[in-house]
Amino acid sequence: MIATVVLICGLMASALGASFETRLDTLACGNYTMTEGTRLVIQSPNFPKNYPVNQRCQWEFSCPVEADNYLDIICPKFALQSSKDCVHDRLIVTSRGQRDVKCGTDSPDGTKTSTGWARFTFFSNAAITNTGFRCYIWCHAK
Repeated sequence: MIATVVLICGLMASALGASFETRLDTLACGNYTMTEGTRLVIQSPNFPKNYPVNQRCQWEFSCPVEADNYLDIICPKFALQSSKDCVHDRLIVTSRGQRDVKCGTDSPDGTKTSTGWARFTFFSNAAITNTGFRCYIWCHAK
């Protein structure tokens, strides 16, 4: 009975153009191994409220076989303290052969890595904060 109700609701929502998205828990700082087709989400501490001062968090993602995969990065929300050369708050996205430093509203949204490996490092200083970021990372086959 419950399955029938869920199926009917899903069909009705689909017919009306709505969609249901699987809820993803945000990841704590750390290292993660992904499989092809999976999606993970990271966000700044306290998101969507302002992140605290003096924070550092690093996430490392690997999608083996790295040479056969790439990571697709989507960041629909991104607001860090803006500064020249991102010397204050920043998100550093490192992948094989590339290092991008992001701050303000200059998001890594749309980035595709050359391999299935990337590291994200978030820093905030002791002064101004902002609402931070939420980023989705997908592992895809090349």
